[in-house]
Amino acid sequence: MEIPYRGSGKVYYADKEYQCDLYYNEKQGGIILKINVKNKNRIGSFLEVPLEMPHLCGQLDSGFKFTLLDLRRLSMEDMISYSKTVFTFDASYILCGIGEKGQAEQTFYKAHYTLSLIHISEPTRQAEISYAVFCLKKKKTTKKIK
Repeated sequence: MEIPYRGSGKVYYADKEYQCDLYYNEKQGGIILKINVKNKNRIGSFLEVPLEMPHLCGQLDSGFKFTLLDLRRLSMEDMISYSKTVFTFDASYILCGIGEKGQAEQTFYKAHYTLSLIHISEPTRQAEISYAVFCLKKKKTTKKIK
């Protein structure tokens, strides 16, 4: 699967701002984020950004805002000649148009449905068909990601 480059910009994590490059394929679903961290020393810190993040907000230089969900680090590359480290992440989901600096949590709503059985018919001699009637009940839940 080819994952095309979408643009450069900034992401915000732990009250810090990092340069980034975003790659994603809308049709096939691949999402890659490369976070560029400038190093004061020649070699970067493995612990600068975590191995996994539940969400990360950002904005490209074009003004496109995004929030990535369920990020996992794929690699870390020290670019000593540029005094930077590049952390590459894979994300499960992208929310387009949503993402603000300093946004501490995202709230998502999902609906759960339960089925309750109301009636089951008994087959008769004339018609050997039975049927069941169900009632669909909606239960709304809220999930906050911090």
